[in-house]
Amino acid sequence: LPLGWKSHGPAPELTGRFLAATHPDANTAKDPRYRDGSGTHEVTYRIMLPADVAPEGLKVRATLYYQAVPPYFLKALFDTAPDGPATRRLYYLCSHVNLRGTPIEGWKLRVAAAETRVAAARSGTRPGAGGSGRSGGVPSPERRDRGQGR
Repeated sequence: LPLGWKSHGPAPELTGRFLAATHPDANTAKDPRYRDGSGTHEVTYRIMLPADVAPEGLKVRATLYYQAVPPYFLKALFDTAPDGPATRRLYYLCSHVNLRGTPIEGWKLRVAAAETRVAAARSGTRPGAGGSGRSGGVPSPERRDRGQGR
């Protein structure tokens, strides 16, 4: 559940179809990280390495960005309703704002980032080829990333 939410929804004043839209689908409802209310989510990445690349010494980096209004949405809005006064005002604002050098440059905000060294695989497995590749508790190419779900 997102931070602050209860299993019955985010707030008592939210009702009807708006409340129903906040309920998880069947698979999400089974996810222990969803149910624990920590506001986190776990994602597993499996990366196939070429046969001639040894995992030792490699690093894995991941960055999570938040993008409130993706450019494709604005383009669709400007293409479908170009002459409305609100659309023209929004177009003007978006085309004249200077985000260079700000935390939201490129219309996206960096939320979190992580980096880890790739661990050697257990005998009989090759990292990225289906084995867990875990050694001494260090993440391998099968990366488990716990990001904040806010």
